[in-house]
Amino acid sequence: MHILHLCNDFSGSKVHRHLYQSLDETGIEQTIFCPVRKAGLIGNNIFKSKAASFEYAHIIRPFHRLAYHIKLQHIFRYLTRHIALDKIDICHATTLFSDGGVAYKIYQQYHIPYVINIRNTDVNLFLKYMPHTWHTAKKILLHASKIIFVSPAMQPLFFRHPLIQQIYPEIADKISIIPNGLNDYWIDHLNKEKPVNNYQILYVGSFIKSKRAPLLAKAVKALRHTYPDIQLRYIGSGGEDESVIRQLANKHPEFIAYPGQINDLDLLKQQYSHHAIFALPSLHETFGLVYMEALSQNIPVVYTAHEGIDGLIDEHCGEKLNKVNQKELIAALTKILENYCYYSNQNIRFEQYRWTNIARQYMDIYTIHSQQDLTHHA
Repeated sequence: MHILHLCNDFSGSKVHRHLYQSLDETGIEQTIFCPVRKAGLIGNNIFKSKAASFEYAHIIRPFHRLAYHIKLQHIFRYLTRHIALDKIDICHATTLFSDGGVAYKIYQQYHIPYVINIRNTDVNLFLKYMPHTWHTAKKILLHASKIIFVSPAMQPLFFRHPLIQQIYPEIADKISIIPNGLNDYWIDHLNKEKPVNNYQILYVGSFIKSKRAPLLAKAVKALRHTYPDIQLRYIGSGGEDESVIRQLANKHPEFIAYPGQINDLDLLKQQYSHHAIFALPSLHETFGLVYMEALSQNIPVVYTAHEGIDGLIDEHCGEKLNKVNQKELIAALTKILENYCYYSNQNIRFEQYRWTNIARQYMDIYTIHSQQDLTHHA
C-alpha cells in the first residue's frame, strides 16, 4: 500500500511527524507532501525512514489566503507533475479545507479514495469566515471515505454549521474519533502519585493570541489577595504575546517567572512535577498535547469547554472554562486549589495514546478504504 499524505503543516508540527514515523515502522510506503510559504521551512521534520519519501514545495503565495480555489488548483498542478499519482492507493488529508480540497481534486481525476481530518482551522476559520469555500467543503465531505476528528469536543461546533446539518445524514456513518498520540516518554514516565499543592501554576505552550497567556497572569495576580504564595511560571516561545509575557515577568518577578523554551523532556518533566496546576486558557485547540503531558504527571489542568481534550477526560482531571475570561479562570483555579485531593489521572488509559496504537487505527482505515476502490489502478 502506498499512502499520499497531504499535509500543509508538516514542516511546523511534530504531531504529523510522530504519526508518519509510527506508520513507517509498519513498512508501508508513504509520500509526504508539504506545500510551504517560506523556503526556510523546506526539510523541517524529515526523519530517517524505511519507505517514506518527502516532497516539499515552496508554492504557497500570500495571495492564496484569499484565493482558495486558485491555491487548490496551483497545488494540484504541482502534484500531477512531481508525484506519480497512479502509484497511490489512498490519500490522507490532514485538514478538511486546505488539504482536503486537494484530495478531492485528485479523487475527481484519478479516482483515488481519501480520508480527512477535521481541525481547529476548519471549524473556527473556514466554516466561520470563508463562505466562498463552503460549496467545495460539501463536495469534499460527501466523497471522503472517512472523516476523522482528533477529539469529540470539535464535533458539536462542526455539526452546528448549516452546511454540515444539511448533509449530516449522508456523512454520519463516515465519522470516527482518533485522538492525537502522546510522546512515548510521557507514557513511559507516568506519575500516579499526587503532587503537593504548593500553589504553583504552570503554563506550557506558544504565546499566540488565541492561547490567552496574559489573561492567566491577570487571574493569578487577582488570586494573590487570597493566596499570597501563588506563583506562575510560563514555559514556551513564539507568538504575538511573547513580548508581553516577557514584560510581565520583568515587571512582576515576585510571582511570575519566564525561563523561556524547554525542549529537554527530563527537564520539562521536572517542571510539571514541581507545579500544582497546569493552566492554558486557550480559545481554540484541535487537541492540546500539553494538557495530556501535564495529566501524565498527575497535575490537574484548566482547559476550555468544547475544545481540545474536552470529552476525552473526566471531571477528576481538572476544571474547564465555559467562557475564557478572568472570572471563570479565577473560579476554576480556586476550585482546584480548595479541593486539591479530588483530582487525579487514575481514570485515563494513557496506553491508548501511544503513537503505535494510533498508527494502527489509521492503518485499519487505510486498508479498508483503499480496498474499497481498487479500480483506479485497473
